[in-house]
Amino acid sequence: MSLSIPVQDDSGKRAVTNKYSYDEMIREKVLRSCSSKYMVSTDISRFYRTIYTHSIPWALHGKSTSKSNRSSSLLGNLLDFDTRNTQDQQTLGIPIGPDTSRIISELIAVAIDCKLQEGFSDLNGIRYVDDFFFFVNRLSDAEKILDGLNRMLKEFELEVNELKTDIQKLPQPFEPLWMQELRSFRIRSEQKDQATDLLHLFSRAFVYYEEYTRHNVLHFAIIQLLPIRIYEDNWSLFESLILQSLIAEPRIFPIVTRLFVSYKSYDYPLSYDKIKETLLSIINYHVDYGHGFVLCWAFWLLREMGITVDISEEQLSSIKDPFAVLSLLYLRENGFLTSRIPKTTWQSYMKADELYLDHWLLSFEALERKWLNNRQGNDYIAKDDFFLFLRENDISFLNMEYRTNPIKEKKLSFEQDLDESIDLFSLLYD
Repeated sequence: MSLSIPVQDDSGKRAVTNKYSYDEMIREKVLRSCSSKYMVSTDISRFYRTIYTHSIPWALHGKSTSKSNRSSSLLGNLLDFDTRNTQDQQTLGIPIGPDTSRIISELIAVAIDCKLQEGFSDLNGIRYVDDFFFFVNRLSDAEKILDGLNRMLKEFELEVNELKTDIQKLPQPFEPLWMQELRSFRIRSEQKDQATDLLHLFSRAFVYYEEYTRHNVLHFAIIQLLPIRIYEDNWSLFESLILQSLIAEPRIFPIVTRLFVSYKSYDYPLSYDKIKETLLSIINYHVDYGHGFVLCWAFWLLREMGITVDISEEQLSSIKDPFAVLSLLYLRENGFLTSRIPKTTWQSYMKADELYLDHWLLSFEALERKWLNNRQGNDYIAKDDFFLFLRENDISFLNMEYRTNPIKEKKLSFEQDLDESIDLFSLLYD
């Protein structure tokens, strides 16, 4: 059933990648559904966040074997132990991000596939990560499969996402209409036409963004523009559309940063005042919610653009995310932040106890880089064997010297190729 089995990623971008791409999964849905009247679609509710780590050995060795043998002789028990060690011994959830989690989640999902296929010998379906699609000819069969899937998931302490569970009569679109439209939208090569087309594309994207709030509509729309060279006379318009999108959807920060860094390197007339105003607006809003991801990217883009800001000490003192605080300390050291830093607030984390609490990264890195110090002047790292080992081996968790690489101009064209086969994601991440 699985079309998302991890295989080695020879591109070097990740350790592993899915065996089949998203487009290949769509194609497989078409091929397998051709003789069916109904399609059942569902997914696992909050998959990574609700995986019970003890279910890892259940998936590999079976529940009875795992419960009777909790020793390190079982690979599943070792994976369970190491996974818990990455999150303070918690048994609920696995880390989001590492490719180890991608592999572990697939181990559990494949075990669920196998149990389903044992219960339904003629099962016609596919799974892509945590999305299931089944193809049947009777509504009663659809309901039986959903009931069976619910039972199998409960065996692994997981649940079906009721909000994304549906039984549809075929034929149906095999991917969202918004995705089809944005994917097929073409930007013409003439300067005036390009401006018109950009307005039309973003207008459609903004409509779909409001309608499909759970989808990455704006990210998808902007990725379609990566191979397109924007005319210099159209840059101000494009820049405004991008910044408006960024306020609405901060998850597009990585791709927006790449775009601005790229066009800065092409000597385009970027509006630094407009970028600064937008970023300060984003910072002001997301500080109150403690959104560390957004704040870090906003600070990163300020640095990449060489923009200096002044943020009130009161506002800075409300920032608790260690990554965001370290980013601010870096900006302050390099002259991009002119305001005073709230040492009293942040120095409360500069003590030995914090090395093993939520702000350990700030406690370690800020002392090592001499950005903050202990109130009594204690070098608490020197008194801790583990963190002293990191210091003696010159280990750091930050790379403040890194810079976003611009997209090479030769990869861009004013004219959009209808048979474009360029890897859009390689443009974003290479």
